[in-house]
Amino acid sequence: IKQLVIEGLYDLYSYDIKFDNEPNVQIVTGPNGFGKTTILQIINHFCSRQFWYFYFLPFSTIKIQFDSNVSFCLNRKVNRTSISGVLIDATVHIEMNKDGNRIEIADLDVVYISNLLKYYGIQPNEDFDYSRIDEKLDWKYLYQNDTFVMNNYPKILDFLEGRECIMIKEQRLVNYLRTTDDKLPVKTVDDIQKYIEEFFLIAQKAYNLMSLKVDGSFVKRLSNLAENKTIKHIKRDVIHKQVLDKIAKFKKYGLVGELEIVEKLGIHYEEVLKLYLKDLDNKLSTLSPFYARLSTFDQLVSSKGLSYKHLAFKDGKMYVISESGHEIPPHNLSSGEQNLLVLCYKLVFGLSNSKILLIDEPENSLHMAWLDKLLEDYLQTAKVTGCQMIIATHSPTFIHGRWNLTYDLCENGEIQEFKRNG
Repeated sequence: IKQLVIEGLYDLYSYDIKFDNEPNVQIVTGPNGFGKTTILQIINHFCSRQFWYFYFLPFSTIKIQFDSNVSFCLNRKVNRTSISGVLIDATVHIEMNKDGNRIEIADLDVVYISNLLKYYGIQPNEDFDYSRIDEKLDWKYLYQNDTFVMNNYPKILDFLEGRECIMIKEQRLVNYLRTTDDKLPVKTVDDIQKYIEEFFLIAQKAYNLMSLKVDGSFVKRLSNLAENKTIKHIKRDVIHKQVLDKIAKFKKYGLVGELEIVEKLGIHYEEVLKLYLKDLDNKLSTLSPFYARLSTFDQLVSSKGLSYKHLAFKDGKMYVISESGHEIPPHNLSSGEQNLLVLCYKLVFGLSNSKILLIDEPENSLHMAWLDKLLEDYLQTAKVTGCQMIIATHSPTFIHGRWNLTYDLCENGEIQEFKRNG
């Protein structure tokens, strides 16, 4: 995203936020009630193709400028304040432009919203908490099931493919979308264990597939060894060191068990040994992407320092171990420690080069010593991954003197005079 212009937010605020390419991290500051979280929600819902959100958001115009000279303009007009005292009758006009030319256009109206609510079993009435309709749709909505959006916004959907956001919300310690057997919401930090294990199983599957591939063709390649110039021109010691280095690193995180490596054969079998070692190196390489993420996650958490605890990993699973050697369930950690794990996990495992990371109040429950280092972690990650980060915060400690990265809503926004009726 290159620029975000918002006019008439809550009928009060107008902002013009420009995002620089370097270092690709923007920090939004401002007093409570000025819309820091809402700005993140606007970006998140649009990039996630949840266009219904803008029907319920009070604003007049939103313009989003992307790279490639692609821009979007959303206009909202209220026709009647309510229907049956509950649902506002409004129209949201969404337009896509490229190089100044209109590419796609369509309107969302009250009929669309009414049908959408009915589809998801949301029946507003006079007793319904209207202010929480957006929360209910956030939980249930899938744009792939929305025939109106699929039929009317194909080019917008195509452009947004790969530009999805990851939003780390202020209230991030409980996953209200998932419940335990006793109907209690799951602590987000407990999900981290499950998700890391899922990533490990994917890596193990890749390892097993590579093993089948190289083992199945070993005899054939062995018979054609004289033609295998790639192996022939590599010194055995070089391959051997590569293999041993990977095994040592992977063992630390329990990604591999004991591996017996044939180190010496007669001189006549030198090329056979190199082929064997090269095959083993290829197998182990399938674990490298997962190892890179896992070790980075461990490093980020360990550099902050859990109180008399440390992370341990075995068979792709994460454990929190006390100084006395006892395992501690992650949900028994302090709120600050849980926040740290969630933030670091999202930073490492949630990103790809095509995504935008939105973080709401990263300072929540974190010690000031951790906050001092947190922004540097984000800056480094943004540089390495190419991911764009937009952060809403109150904390000068988190900003750590990097005021050049900030956009203050109070200082830079335009605030309309509030006019009372009568």
